[in-house]
Amino acid sequence: MIHSYFHEAKGLIQLATPIALTTLIQEAMGFIDIVMLGRYDATQFAASGLGTSIWLFGLLTITGLTMATSALIANRVGAEKNEDVRILFRQSLWLALALGLIMLFALPRLAHVLPLTGVQQALIPHIIDYIQITAFSMPALAFYMSMRFFSEGIEWPLPMMLIALLMLPLNTVGNYFLIFGNGGFPELGLKGAAISTTIGVNLSALILWLVIRYAKPYLAYQAVTRYSSPDPQVIGRILLLSMPIAVSLMLEHGFFLATYVLAGKISTLAAAAHNVAINYAAMMFVIPLGIAGATTVKVGNALGRGSYGHAKFRGWTGISVAALFMFCSACILLAFSQQIARVYTSDPDIIVPAAGLLLFAAMFQLSDGIQVCTAGALRGFQDTTIPMLINLFAYWGIGLPLAAYLAFRQHLGASGLWLGLISGLTIAALLLVLRFYRLVQRS
Repeated sequence: MIHSYFHEAKGLIQLATPIALTTLIQEAMGFIDIVMLGRYDATQFAASGLGTSIWLFGLLTITGLTMATSALIANRVGAEKNEDVRILFRQSLWLALALGLIMLFALPRLAHVLPLTGVQQALIPHIIDYIQITAFSMPALAFYMSMRFFSEGIEWPLPMMLIALLMLPLNTVGNYFLIFGNGGFPELGLKGAAISTTIGVNLSALILWLVIRYAKPYLAYQAVTRYSSPDPQVIGRILLLSMPIAVSLMLEHGFFLATYVLAGKISTLAAAAHNVAINYAAMMFVIPLGIAGATTVKVGNALGRGSYGHAKFRGWTGISVAALFMFCSACILLAFSQQIARVYTSDPDIIVPAAGLLLFAAMFQLSDGIQVCTAGALRGFQDTTIPMLINLFAYWGIGLPLAAYLAFRQHLGASGLWLGLISGLTIAALLLVLRFYRLVQRS
């Protein structure tokens, strides 16, 4: 049993590593944006957190509505149905086209709602500028996510990692010139970071398309060598499984976005400290997120072969590996919170409260890792509706009301927000694990 566990864990980690590193490198780009803006202007530094969160809302909508592609393709790969794989991928591209165009027009309008939320007036113009620019990354981003989930479904995530490694220095150089106005370029601040991000997303999508067109691992599927017209039945199948995933992601992200808004209502200093703690927590989160993606593929592949016992074992393996990593991450946070805060900003007025919030972030690391990986295992079983309802209850029924109550009624400020975050994530983790246990027991 122990030998089988380590064998599965090894295979899972081999698949999860490039997936996690891809997302970690992409998060590092956001981290670099924040660090460089933190040394440019305190107001634009605070605005970057909320602006990025609105952009991420578009990203997560697209991600959720295409994410089921990896589980469906992994299932068909396990059943050795290459024609089904080809059909699923081509139809996911049509879905991506529609989603990208919708987000291109929707995100700027979402940003204009900010004056109604009570966010401090000084932040709003910078946030709107950021969103109006980065909205032009949405169509390319949608195509990129569709191609990414196809690659992960056939267990070939390496190209995305290599592309992200290429984009990281390009994004940093772009920030250097466009944020600060170095090298004769205009000094654009947050708008410069937005332009750099948008260029990087479009280049990433173009490169990944060329890889899928010409690289050897994709040739057996003939994925982009011929034209296929839209098939509403296949697109509907993808959407049927994906819509609860998208709602779950938006519920979770909306939960965190709401805490950004609440932090912005407390003070600019609270928003900046909250930005630091959330960004670090998000960077650590990408590791279990990668493990969750790999778990989805491994479970889906086993089910495609008709091996239900193997699928169950792979699910529990993924959950335990994610939990172990996040336990280690929490220990690092507890030991080095002050040092981590100093990486983000040199402003002592931000460092002290940010370090305090990082201690709260350590408290929900384990729950965060368990909930995301359990959701990944459930996606492998094509179970997405109940997890969506669990997220609705945990985040919006418990976590957010509690966060607002503690922050404003009990006057705990940003600390109260984080106690609400911890409660929501912990409840979600417990209920998702219970759902997975009951599902695999019935299977």
